Amino acid sequence: MPPASPLIYLLFAECAYSRTEATSVVLGYASVLCWVGAQMPQVLQNWRRQSAAGLAIPFIAVWLLGDVANYLGSALTNQRPFQVLLAAYFCFVDAALLVQCLWYNHRAASRRLAPAKSTPSFSPSMSALAAVSAVASFAPPTHALPITASSSASLAAIVGTAASYLCTVLYLTSRVPQLVHNHRRRSVKGLAMGMVACAVLGNATYAASVALRGMTVADVGEYWAAALPFFMGSAGTLAMDAALIAQWWCWRDASRDEEEVMVGEPDEEDVACTKSASVPEMAVDVPPASSSVASPPSSSAHAPLLPLPRPPVPVAATRPPTERTPLLARTWPEL
Repeated sequence: MPPASPLIYLLFAECAYSRTEATSVVLGYASVLCWVGAQMPQVLQNWRRQSAAGLAIPFIAVWLLGDVANYLGSALTNQRPFQVLLAAYFCFVDAALLVQCLWYNHRAASRRLAPAKSTPSFSPSMSALAAVSAVASFAPPTHALPITASSSASLAAIVGTAASYLCTVLYLTSRVPQLVHNHRRRSVKGLAMGMVACAVLGNATYAASVALRGMTVADVGEYWAAALPFFMGSAGTLAMDAALIAQWWCWRDASRDEEEVMVGEPDEEDVACTKSASVPEMAVDVPPASSSVASPPSSSAHAPLLPLPRPPVPVAATRPPTERTPLLARTWPEL
């Protein structure tokens, strides 16, 4: 029987014999696109702040364990090649993010212990690469369409199924450290909410894809036996994502104020210290206003700061003649 949507078969190499199956396939790949694009907000956030203080290390560590279990589950249950590669990618970027958190925390501790000692600078390229791993902190299992297991499952399939359930448990509990971290700080600064929004879209489209596919299979029980851990890993984390959004809604003003303080004007204490260092206090003695005729000093008055002027010379002794006349005219009167 030919597929109902030749375009989906051409693009995704999957057979969809009904509109429900076609919608399930489209939603599954839309979920993958959400996860790939979710990294950019966190990349820009980490790059701008040069810090990973907004992310809890236990949160990243648990997610890394979940990604490892997800990779084992997808590889041992013979999932599609792109799903296995995507799971391996999530392991890589989660490990890079964990390294970034440890590095920034170590650098901050070194600055607190030895403020005058210079610390090595973090490579910008490595910082950007580590920041990319924020997408994996919210990534669900990469099984867009779970494959049902046969009754004669091999040991690898059993181990893969167990790893899938372990992955689900880790994914459901991984957001708890981040929620506690935000609650203690009363702030969500450092956590890109754009990435959280992409995570909500990715989880919602993934869960809808799995649910719609379950409506088209012949053996519903067998399908959900294999698909249940992946569905729970996506639908269950929607509640945790809603809690993160609620924290952002409650503390968004406080986070915005912290950002303004970080890039705004200096503190009043720093301004006062700068002014006191640049403008020292000086004591200036202002001499009293003196009259045109200086009075002699008295025993009760203080001596003036400026010396007294000399007494004036008589005018007759110093005034030059007004006009040149003969000396006799100045000595003898005219006859």
